[in-house]
Formats: sequence, C-alpha cells, structure tokens
Amino acid sequence: MAAIFEIWNVSTGNLVGAYDSEREALAVVHRTVELYGREEVEDLALAREDDEGHTEPLAQGGELADWALREQGPERYAAG
Repeated sequence: MAAIFEIWNVSTGNLVGAYDSEREALAVVHRTVELYGREEVEDLALAREDDEGHTEPLAQGGELADWALREQGPERYAAG
C-alpha cells in the first residue's frame, strides 16, 4: 500500500485533506496560494502517512508554499 499525503491546519488540528500523491497535495496548496495568497497557507502543514500509520511532517507554512510553487510552477501549464 502507498503512502497518503495529508494537509493539516496546525492551528485547529483539523485535517484539510488526504491525497494519494505528493503532487496532488502540492497542487491543492499551489491553487490555494494562487486564489487567496501565501497567508492562507501559513497554518497548513503537509505530512506523509505510511501504510503502518506512521506520520512524517514534510513542510509547513511558507516552506510549504515555496515547495508547492516550485513543484507546480509555470511548466505545469506547458502541456495544456
């Protein structure tokens, strides 16, 4: 079984969403930054949960926004 990528609101402790791939989760963060600005992701964190239930934090806030913008940048529109 593959890992699940989770976006959490660290202020509220609520799960925002769970995704099958890192790319899918980063696309959600990227879209949030595009629509609402970087401040909207300041309280968000991305974590990876393995099939044994172990969770590893990957990035949070500004670091997460930067990662999403890098990974989902202008080249994603080139094929479109």
